[in-house]
Amino acid sequence: MLKPIVDDLCNRVRDYQVYLNSRGIPSTTAKSSNLYKVAQHTALDRLYAGFRPLISSMQLVLISILGMVFPLLHVLNGRLFSFAELTPHIGLIYLPAFLRLFNILILKPRDGTLATVLGGLLLMRALDTTSLVEVLNIGCSSGGPLIALYLFTHFYKREVNLMSPRDLTALTFLYAPANALLHHLLWSQLDPSQLQAPIQVLWMIVGDIAGTLLGAYSLIFIVRLYRFWKSH
Repeated sequence: MLKPIVDDLCNRVRDYQVYLNSRGIPSTTAKSSNLYKVAQHTALDRLYAGFRPLISSMQLVLISILGMVFPLLHVLNGRLFSFAELTPHIGLIYLPAFLRLFNILILKPRDGTLATVLGGLLLMRALDTTSLVEVLNIGCSSGGPLIALYLFTHFYKREVNLMSPRDLTALTFLYAPANALLHHLLWSQLDPSQLQAPIQVLWMIVGDIAGTLLGAYSLIFIVRLYRFWKSH
């Protein structure tokens, strides 16, 4: 497997030597035996790079942790803000909405989306609900943050500053409508029983905005408080 790669590298270096000699430029390349060793090490590095895992062990740990946090936060949100719950899928304050954004901002889009999907599957398992609509709900929940992040980078031509309330607020106001529209488009096609009134789209947007901003500002406050305490 290595021989074709090594031979190709050696031929490229030799061709370059010939080019240098033809231009009257002295070549300082080592002997062919040393050249072959260098090429072999280079080939091994290239071969190793091809077998590197797509996700590191640390990333898997973070994805697993954030995935498990999601159903716990969903249950906690139901207990803390039960007074604001309108339907099983809509509340005027929904903290897990913040976690979906947090996932892709901390773990980047691919791994953050995996964490959100894992959290949705664990929540399905905990609630003992298995249906096509529930699975597609997870897809909508994962797609909303990605759409918001794309729109933010498209409009502002830069990445999100995690410690900027302005950036997080702007991202939230992009994310909440995208999430609500994706869900209601799904329900209108596959589960009309979820559509109780047209105004519930607005209530879902309000709930996602409230939950996301509450989580985001709380995180900023905790980080700043920690930095202040550490500096003193």
